[in-house]
Amino acid sequence: MQVLLKDIRYGVRSLLRQPGFTVVAVITLALGIGANSAVFSVVNAVILRPLPFKTPDQLVMVWETSAELARDRQSLGQKLGSFPDVSGNCATSVPGFLAWRDQTRVFEDVAAYNDFTRRLALTGEGEPEEVLGVEVSPNFFSLLGTQAALGGTFTTDNAEGSNGDVVVLSYGLWQRRFGADPNIVGKKTAMSGKSYTIVGIAPLSFRFPRREDVWIPLARATDEDLHDRKSRYLDVIARLKPGVSLQQAQAELQTLASRQAQDYPLSNKGWSVALVPLHRQLVGEVRSKLLMLFGASGFVVLIACANLAALMLARGATRRREMAIRAAIGASRLRLARQTLIESVLLAILGGGAGILLAIWGIEILRSISPPDIQQLSQLRVDLRLLCFAFASSVFTGLLFGLAPALEGSNPDLHLTLKEGSQWSGTSGRSNRLRNALVVSEVALALVLLTGAGLMINTLARLYKSDRGFDAQRLLTLRTSLPASKYPGYSSQRAAFFEQVIERIDSIPGVESAAAVYPLPFSGEQQGTGFAVEGTALNNVSTNYRAVTPGYFKTMRIPLLMGRDFASSDAMDADGSPRVVVINESLAHHVWPTENPIGKRVKLGSYGGHPPAEIIGVVGDAKYAGLDAPAGPELYAPYYQSPRYAAMFLVVRGSSDSIQIASAIRREIWAVDKNQPVEDMRTMEELISRSVAPRRFYMSLLGVFGAIALALAAVGLYGVVNFSATQRTREVGIRIALGAKAGDVLGLFLKQGMFLNIIGSAIGLVASFALTRTLASLLFEISPTDPLTFVVVALLLGAVSFAACYIPARRATKVDPLIALRYE
Repeated sequence: MQVLLKDIRYGVRSLLRQPGFTVVAVITLALGIGANSAVFSVVNAVILRPLPFKTPDQLVMVWETSAELARDRQSLGQKLGSFPDVSGNCATSVPGFLAWRDQTRVFEDVAAYNDFTRRLALTGEGEPEEVLGVEVSPNFFSLLGTQAALGGTFTTDNAEGSNGDVVVLSYGLWQRRFGADPNIVGKKTAMSGKSYTIVGIAPLSFRFPRREDVWIPLARATDEDLHDRKSRYLDVIARLKPGVSLQQAQAELQTLASRQAQDYPLSNKGWSVALVPLHRQLVGEVRSKLLMLFGASGFVVLIACANLAALMLARGATRRREMAIRAAIGASRLRLARQTLIESVLLAILGGGAGILLAIWGIEILRSISPPDIQQLSQLRVDLRLLCFAFASSVFTGLLFGLAPALEGSNPDLHLTLKEGSQWSGTSGRSNRLRNALVVSEVALALVLLTGAGLMINTLARLYKSDRGFDAQRLLTLRTSLPASKYPGYSSQRAAFFEQVIERIDSIPGVESAAAVYPLPFSGEQQGTGFAVEGTALNNVSTNYRAVTPGYFKTMRIPLLMGRDFASSDAMDADGSPRVVVINESLAHHVWPTENPIGKRVKLGSYGGHPPAEIIGVVGDAKYAGLDAPAGPELYAPYYQSPRYAAMFLVVRGSSDSIQIASAIRREIWAVDKNQPVEDMRTMEELISRSVAPRRFYMSLLGVFGAIALALAAVGLYGVVNFSATQRTREVGIRIALGAKAGDVLGLFLKQGMFLNIIGSAIGLVASFALTRTLASLLFEISPTDPLTFVVVALLLGAVSFAACYIPARRATKVDPLIALRYE
């Protein structure tokens, strides 16, 4: 230990004697380790950190699944342009849930919830507010092992004995709306015209199944529910018994499913069961993308290691006499190698400490740019696991980049180095080859990262330039949900509310036009329907469905190609008003490729016994699901003829900045109904930006990694050329003395550096050709092997490499032959 401490003290003094080298090394390592640690914090939060439930590895989601359903969803997705779920997994019915709960021996407990999010109007003190609620079985919280932060959760007594008029509030809602009242348990609150008793407050970290504000008990199953096996609306979560594997549970439930298929062929034939660990269910496809980013950050660390290894080799060349003297007076090769490794690890620890500071700053940035669909990213933080990872990666990095210099420096040529009067300061051919190989690897890795970043930048640019089919500028959107107790389904009250609201909004100064729609473009919500064409054999045509009010196409600036728009006379109370619809160009070309669709009559499947509707107009295609989703077939129905939706989105086009009229819109809505909440007020451009947030997140990280890699590769090339110019000062002096021109000397060193760049770029292009295929799912209208991106990235790297080589090469042309040839 005494010898080791001496070596550490000597290493510290050695690094302090060369502050320039030490600072460059620490900054290089801080960039690599900081980037890697910041991305590890994301991987830690989403993939590694256990769910905040009791023994989360025992929790599974239980699904009914059907191969036919998967095929139908895939087919529907192709027809409609997009579909959020193309798997065969489906919720279950009440009898299915009861069978899993009562007829199996593999589960410790089974709970259910209705995944259809309820939008409730919270009224009382302050402005009305819409809250998101979910209905859960009484044992929902106990199954998860979640204890209330205040009060309690549901029990069989309070959930069923009070007709379900009890509620658990989220921690955030309790703080935001109720001022964190410690005496709130037992008090009542009004939501959508119904009174609920507050029984407890959920913990701060509780987020399940999504980001609900309130949890309400599931309504008691009716006799009809108990016998209806086709109404599959319950999502089921279960806790495996200790010692029961996922495979054992899957086998037992599959046996049960086979028995039910025989007993109930009309509802259960072709259906089986799928068990999915809860963590895998929540992470989904994000896992592979995050691991890809973590691998990219690992490339940055490798580039930093290669850079430091090259710098350490160059530094070792200036210490060859020192190492030779130490070896001559008895130092073993192990002792010399250990000294170099100690200095490397010291540098790595310093760089790791600076890297942690960068990672803390980076985590704040990552949290601010994280896509909203990855809930766990909101919980990014510095924890013990991150600190341990940063420390371990620092030590490993130090050993990694210090290994080659340690092996090279521990075996000096004593005869050549210690020759009497020798001023030999060159390096061995092996050392030069190793240093060049390290720089080549830096260039290759940098090109891979830059290519990935280039493809993502190209994707974002193409997405934003893609034709949306409508004008998103100065378009304000908001949502309002009508309580069923006051505005019953398909009632004239719903139509009257929106008719009055739109009329009042239209009168606001600065408003050009307003309308209502459901679902809203880029809201993440989709509705589909099937229809039959009267007088033909077409009876199952799939299309997207939208309910709109008159003026919607004008407000969105979707062009009317033929026919007419909806009018105020197209209303449910209008005497003799025929049912009408408008279709888009894609649907018209699909069903009537050679005919004029105006006047054709269709019968919507969702209308049941309603009379056929006449097609009165054809509008242009517009994107609704996302910028990367093609415009699918669309059928627009007048909302006033069939006010089926309680929640509608308002779209308002302003003549100036839409945000300036936001407060006036709220006042007009509350003038019609003072208890009506106004939610999700955003510009359409903001909604579009949110839709590409995941891609922008991945692009930002790859762009940062690429920029760091480019800088480190440039530093590496600069270091090699600069070291070569320093070592060959006497040679350059002789060349100049014999008549060599500045251009000859410049070309000598540029050729050396650019040769390394060309080799590294060639290797990097081959590696990029193979690795960028992992980005295929994130790209839009561009191939993972896009030639233009590859060429542009190679040229960019070549230009930066040329600049990095030119500076030391230019300095070499300024050598004074008299000084260079002076003999000490």
